[in-house]
Amino acid sequence: MEILKNIFNKSKDINNNNTKEDSLLMTNDTTVRPWGKFENLYEGETCKVKIITVKPGQRISYQFHHHRDETWKIVEGEGHVTVDGEERHLRTGQVIFIPKKVKHRIHNRGETNLVFVEIQTGESFSEDDIVRLDDDYGRLEESLEQTIKKEIK
Repeated sequence: MEILKNIFNKSKDINNNNTKEDSLLMTNDTTVRPWGKFENLYEGETCKVKIITVKPGQRISYQFHHHRDETWKIVEGEGHVTVDGEERHLRTGQVIFIPKKVKHRIHNRGETNLVFVEIQTGESFSEDDIVRLDDDYGRLEESLEQTIKKEIK
């Protein structure tokens, strides 16, 4: 994980002119969730990059997105990924592509943290673009409310 932070920090150091590109690199932007945490590293017009950590025994919501694709690369640990009901076991170094509108989740069944890089591409990178179908932490109602608000607009 440190190597990724170093790469992005070096990119920031190269461009000392305080340009738009410099402001896109994010620092200290970590969000804690019941299953672990994610850190936003970069957000531009066409993509967003996160480092996601899933604690042992935890999993993210079974979900999909209307406006973005995701590519996940495992950098530490192992994960069981469910994509449209089919399960795959991914190890460090392996990658999976998840197109928009495809149901997915990742589960850390191991005893150490699972860490992966998520690259989002598409029209929107908002956390509001999560439609939860199953959630271990009681957040289904929250997702349904967001979906209804979008459809009313």
